[in-house]
This record gives sequence, structure tokens and C-alpha cells, in this order.
Amino acid sequence: MGAKGMEIDIRSKKPLNRRIDCLRYTLTSLTVSSGEQGFIGDSLPYFVEFSLWELQDIATRQKGLIESQRRILLAKEMRLRRLKLGRPRTNQIAAENEILKRLRERVEKQELELGKLRGLRGRTDDDRRCNGTLTSDLDSVRALRDEKEREMEFLVAMAEDLERTKERQRVGGYRITSQRQEEINSINRRIADLQDRLQRKRLECSGVQAVNDPQEKNEEIDTLEGGSDGAARLSEVLSVCTSFNSANPSRTGEKCESDPLFGNCDTQVVLRKDNLKKGSGRRVSFDPLALLLDAALEGELELVMQTVSQVSDPSGANDEGITALHNAVCAGHLEVVRFLVEFGCDVNAQDGDGWMPLHCAASCNNLPMVRLLVEHGACIYARTLTDHETAAEKCEEDEDGFDGCFQYLCSVQEELGVSRKGVVYAVCNYSARSSDELSFADGDSLVVLRKGEEPDGEWWWARLEDKEGYTPRNLFGLYPRVRPRQ
Repeated sequence: MGAKGMEIDIRSKKPLNRRIDCLRYTLTSLTVSSGEQGFIGDSLPYFVEFSLWELQDIATRQKGLIESQRRILLAKEMRLRRLKLGRPRTNQIAAENEILKRLRERVEKQELELGKLRGLRGRTDDDRRCNGTLTSDLDSVRALRDEKEREMEFLVAMAEDLERTKERQRVGGYRITSQRQEEINSINRRIADLQDRLQRKRLECSGVQAVNDPQEKNEEIDTLEGGSDGAARLSEVLSVCTSFNSANPSRTGEKCESDPLFGNCDTQVVLRKDNLKKGSGRRVSFDPLALLLDAALEGELELVMQTVSQVSDPSGANDEGITALHNAVCAGHLEVVRFLVEFGCDVNAQDGDGWMPLHCAASCNNLPMVRLLVEHGACIYARTLTDHETAAEKCEEDEDGFDGCFQYLCSVQEELGVSRKGVVYAVCNYSARSSDELSFADGDSLVVLRKGEEPDGEWWWARLEDKEGYTPRNLFGLYPRVRPRQ
């Protein structure tokens, strides 16, 4: 029994050891060949014997291994399928990336072009605005040009009308001038005839003493014998001269030439019984003022110096308002004019048309005469009564000496009230007509404080002693005039 039990134990130990070795081998085989297909039992040794429950256990484990390998295989298949499907996707992604890149490049290029277009658009807007401005400027220039063309056409038409009028006036004036020249020549011949006759009578009456008896006005000339003929001829001369002078009183030169030698001469040869002497039966009397006027016109300085002291007023005028100074200025006798103004003749005396000696000198463009009159108190802003023109406006533009005379008169107009500390001299009396005006007397010295501006340029604000007010500028001279000698 003891031996038998021992045998069982030995038998029981041998299968157990085998079983353990078999399991180890199986595990080792499974571990080694876990990645290979097939069953685990194929690699088992032939001498291995298993019991049922061991086989079942092994089968269960192999089934689990098979299941796990199947799942692994499915996973690998799915992965392989995904890889197969992922390759076209990658190509598609690469293609899409390439397309996106191209699109991006195209977009960038289009953005650059768009930026350029925007810049060009802004430049186009600027050009459009500039073109609009230029168009408006061009329209304004065209309108101005059209206006100037219309003005030019109007001026050309006016110039043509003036030219035609001037031509008509020239033709008519030539005729009138010819007629007047003939009349003047006739008058001069008659005057020369009268002078000759008077000279002969003076020689005949050389022994007769002249009686100075100035008269205001004489109507006729009486002689002892042959007086009616001489009076008739002298009256005819006076009537012709008067009619000729009244035909065109605004022409200074014509005034000077039309004044007869004895235009204002009232002569009278009277037979006085109580004054008769043996050998002489006539006594002659001449008006000193008429002699003064004629001597000034003829330029006889000695006769002027003799007769000027015999008249009561050296500034006396004839029926037309013409003084000896007018005649001397119109005739251009500078020395006679100098003597008369220094003697005290009124340099601002006006004739019937409002002409002063300064107007006459300016109409002849006689600069030395104009300067002499201005420096002796001539009124530079005085205007004529007929055409309301100043001395500067009377200068003849078409004749010699215009530039110098006109510029001198304009410079005096500018200096009046400015130079000499604004001191001016009144040429006549003036009484204020309103509260803001200033009264003054002839010869007063005033200070111009402010020249008037248009439309009140004729009135200047001046001061006289401690008074101030508005004063008319056409009553002022740049220099004081010489007072008449007593």
C-alpha cells in the first residue's frame, strides 16, 4: 500500500509537470507566434496530452485570441481602407491648396489692380474737377471776350461815327474858317485904313493938345468936316467885329483876332467954340481904356505903360468882358502880360463866357504864359461858363506844346492844398451858405486840412485862423495875386 500510493503520487506528479511544461510552451508559442495565423495546438508537441477541461480552457483562450486577432485584422483592414481612401483626399487637398494658392495670387493681383484703379479713379475725379474749373474759366473768358468784342464793335462804330462827324466838321470848319479868315482880312484892311487915316489926322493936328477925358460910353464920332463918312465906316467895322466875335465866343484864338483895334474905343472929336485957337479948329479925345485894350492886343508895351495909369481900373473890360490882360495873353505878348500882372491887373477876370486869362493861355499851350499867371495867383480849378472846363482841359492836344503845358497844370492841381504846408490863397470873397461852410475874403490865406473826395471833390475842408469849414476849391490859388497899385 505504501508502494502503491507512492506510485500514484509519482504518476500524478508526472502529468502535472508535463501539463506545466505544455502550458509554458503554449504560452511561449503564443507569445512568439501571436502575430501569425493558425492554431496554437499545431505547434504543440505530439506527446502532450490534455484533459477535457484543459482543452476547453485552451479552446476558450484560442477563441479569445482568434477574436482579438479578428478585431485586429478588422482594424487593420479599416485602417488600410482609410489609407486607400485618404490618398485621393490628400491629392484633392493638395490640388485644393494649389487652387487656393492660385486664387490667392489672383486675388492679390486683382487687389493690386483694384488699388491702381482706385488711384486712377481718384485722379480721374481730380481731372474731372480740374476740367470743370477749366471749363468754367474758359466760359468766363469766352464771355469776357464776347463782351470785349461787343465793346470793341461799339467803339469802332463810335470811332467811325466820330470820324465821319469830324470829317464833316473839318469840311464845314474849313469853309467857316475860310469865310472868317476873309472877314478877318477885311477887318484888318479896314483897321489899317483907319489907322492910316488917324495917323494922317494926327499929323495934321500935331499942334493940337490932346484932352484926356475918359468917358463911360460914347455913341458916335463927330468931326468938323467929313465926320459922317469916318463915323459910318468905323461903326461898320465895329458891327462886323461884334457879330464875328459873338458867332463863336468859346474860341480863345478867335476872340483875340476878332477884337478890333478900337473895339471898345469911344472917340469923339467935338467942336468947342470957346477952346478954338488960330490955326486949329479941332480937339481930339480918346478913351484910355480903349487905348489900353488895343495896345495890349498889339503888344505895344510903351503905350500900355502910358495908358494903364490913366484908367481908373486896369482890369476894366469892354462890352464882352475882355480885359487888356485877355488881349495880351491871346496875342502872346509875354512882356505885356508880365507888366500887367505886376501892375495889379486881375489875373482871374472873366469875360462873358467865363474865360480867364489862364484859360486863354492854356488853349494856346503857352507854358511860359501859364506859369507866369499861376505864379501870380491864377485860379487853377476855375471853370468856364459855357463848357465848364478847367485850364488843364482847355489845352489843345493836337497842337505843339500840349504835353508840357498839360503836365504843368496837372502838377499844380496836385500840389494845391498839399505843398507849401497846405497853404492856399483866396482869389475872391465868399460868404458861407450853411453852418459847415467857411467864409473868407479876397486875399485870405487858408490851410487845407483835407481834400474832398468824389462826389464832393469840389469842396475842401480848410482852416482860417481859428475857424474851420468846407470851402470851394475853385476859389483858391497856389500863390497870392498882386494887388493893384494905388
